[in-house]
Amino acid sequence: MSKAVKSKVVLVSEIATKPRSVRGEVYPAHVAAGHQAEIHIGEKITLFGVEKVYPYGASEPESKSYRVEFKIGDMAEYDSYNLAYLGKVVAITEKTISIQPNVGSKVHRLSLYEFDMRNHDFNLEEIRKRNSDVMMSI
Repeated sequence: MSKAVKSKVVLVSEIATKPRSVRGEVYPAHVAAGHQAEIHIGEKITLFGVEKVYPYGASEPESKSYRVEFKIGDMAEYDSYNLAYLGKVVAITEKTISIQPNVGSKVHRLSLYEFDMRNHDFNLEEIRKRNSDVMMSI
């Protein structure tokens, strides 16, 4: 008789940074308005919500909805400068997502807020094209 292990599911209705204090002064958490996540701990994370975007030349923002899912083993962005640095998702917890780069052994652990900011509009083909274009000019 085999038992099916059911993962814990967490719904995060407000993705936010941690409040922080510097030299005794407390700074409140920054909330990503309209951003939400459904986390199946150890299995997958789904980022979804609505964000406000300003099209070129527009004075008023438009609402753009999104929904993207990452499973263990999927590619995700963990850092960027000129290039977007990608790696495989190796662990998903309630508060962090760990990503193993394709090169090197250091695992990058991103907070839920940082993972959402880097990956809510994730498009692997577009990232690869943009990285290729940047590599040609470096």
